[in-house]
Amino acid sequence: MTPHLHLRRARDLQSEAICAQDGRIGFVADLYFDDKFWTARYLVVDTGRSMPRREVLIPCALIARGDPHDGSIRVGLTREEVEKSPEADTALPVSRQHELPYAARARSDPHLRSSEVVRGYYVRGRDCTAGHVQDILVDSRDWTIAALVVATYYWLPGRGVVISPWSVERIDWPDRVVHVGISRATFRELRSLQR
Repeated sequence: MTPHLHLRRARDLQSEAICAQDGRIGFVADLYFDDKFWTARYLVVDTGRSMPRREVLIPCALIARGDPHDGSIRVGLTREEVEKSPEADTALPVSRQHELPYAARARSDPHLRSSEVVRGYYVRGRDCTAGHVQDILVDSRDWTIAALVVATYYWLPGRGVVISPWSVERIDWPDRVVHVGISRATFRELRSLQR
C-alpha cells in the first residue's frame, strides 16, 4: 500500500453516505476542523430528513477505522443515535459565529473551521499572494489535516501545490485569507499535485 492512499480530499467527502451500525442514514454535508491542532473535529451530517431538514454533528472519533471502498463512511452509532446527535448549530465554525449574540460568540471556539468555507480563501505568503485554497487533505487513519492544496494560478495554472497545515500562521475570516509563512521562492519549489 502506498502511503498516500489514506489521504482524502475534503471536497470528496461531501455527499458520501453515512453508514450507521444498522444501515445508511444521510450524507456528509461538511467537515469541521481545528486550525490550532489540525485535526478533523466533526462531520456535519445531513440525516436525509426533508421536513424539517436536520443536520447533526458526528465527532470524527466515532468514525470506524478502515476504508469501506463503497463511497460511504461508517460510524460507530445506530441510525437512531445519529438522528439524536447534537444539531450542527451547537458548534458553529468561525465563519458563522458572527450570527451569535456577543456573550455566546466570546465562548465560541476561535479555531473551529468549515472545510467548505475555507476552500476558496486566498493564500498569502510572506511576500506574495500565492493563489487560493483548492482543497484540504485529510488522513483517514487518524482524521488529522495532512495538507492544504493551494491552486497557484500564477506559477502552475490548473495545478495545486501541497503545503503543510503547520505553515499556516493565521486564518482571517472577514478577509477570507490564509496567511502562511512561505516565501514566493519556496512556493515555486513545492511539489505539484495533479488533479
